Amino acid sequence: MTATDPMHQLAHAEAKAARGCSIEGCDRRHKGHGLCVFHLRHAKKAGSLDLKPRKTTEERFWEKVDRRGPNECWPWIASLTGPGYAQFFIDKDHKSGLGHRYAYELLVGPIPAGLVLDHLCRNPRCVNPNHLEAVTHRENVIRGEAPAAAGRHQAAKTHCPKGHPYDEANTTIRRTAGRHGGGGRGCKQCARASAARRRALKRAERQAVS
Repeated sequence: MTATDPMHQLAHAEAKAARGCSIEGCDRRHKGHGLCVFHLRHAKKAGSLDLKPRKTTEERFWEKVDRRGPNECWPWIASLTGPGYAQFFIDKDHKSGLGHRYAYELLVGPIPAGLVLDHLCRNPRCVNPNHLEAVTHRENVIRGEAPAAAGRHQAAKTHCPKGHPYDEANTTIRRTAGRHGGGGRGCKQCARASAARRRALKRAERQAVS
């Protein structure tokens, strides 16, 4: 069989087509010079066939993370979804995923079926698995939306339940957690009235004893 023989040419063409791209991590079919059509086009544009190996998915991921201490947030510094979560294109076919889910599965393990990840730090850009907890969707909604809704509801109030204004002169700010699970505002007039009632009650108790 000679080089000009049709059968030889067909066998050569089939062998060439079966070859893959020589760039590590690329599974496209060979086009020429050991490269696929994508990398060959890129090489011609760059003026060199000396192309660097393609980065792994994990390498691409971590170069988009501001990885800090183990207990700090690890902010995502690339594209975000509408609600502000890390958006990561996992493969060459532009399959999009959430960065915090990828980090959790990479460093912790698979997310249990039926569960979602809750950001304990309340920072949607954070991809630190130490700040993530696998919970039910219902629990995630309760944790995320209920406190925020309650806070907005309280902030919209302009007067205390007794009708006293929440202005600068009559408002105190509670820094510590109260019976409803957080700080908030207090009415000075109501506090004074409550203190007066307690004093009156103690005086009555002392008089009753004497």
